[in-house]
Amino acid sequence: HDTLPRNYGQKAPYPFFLLGDEERDKTHISSDQCVLAEKDFYLFGTIVVPVQGEEEPLTWGVWAEVAARDFARYCEMWEEPARVTEPPISGTLQSLLPGYPDTVGLSVVLRTREVGLRPLIEVVTEEHPLGREQKSGIT
Repeated sequence: HDTLPRNYGQKAPYPFFLLGDEERDKTHISSDQCVLAEKDFYLFGTIVVPVQGEEEPLTWGVWAEVAARDFARYCEMWEEPARVTEPPISGTLQSLLPGYPDTVGLSVVLRTREVGLRPLIEVVTEEHPLGREQKSGIT
């Protein structure tokens, strides 16, 4: 490889990996959405971290827990071009990212993008290294 990979992703939200086999069998999960025990709702999106001096950013594919009503609205608007006008959704990050202090539970905002694109996730907690790097970039 001439360059390092720039896209990393998680297959499931962190709480999924804490479940026993029986509980995992009751989980509804796809590449974009997850429902645990019919009460915890997760959406898959991307955190984009600019790389200083380069066009291609570092992209983390992550899971965020959102409220049931926000999850339902997101699903309702799944194929609607007008979804780009939806207000941002608040949530909490539910993915562990290597190289960072604990990222599970960080406050995030999900911004819906065009049909076919996963939501853009912004870390609200600027005190956390991931939040700082998302704003200022990495070398």
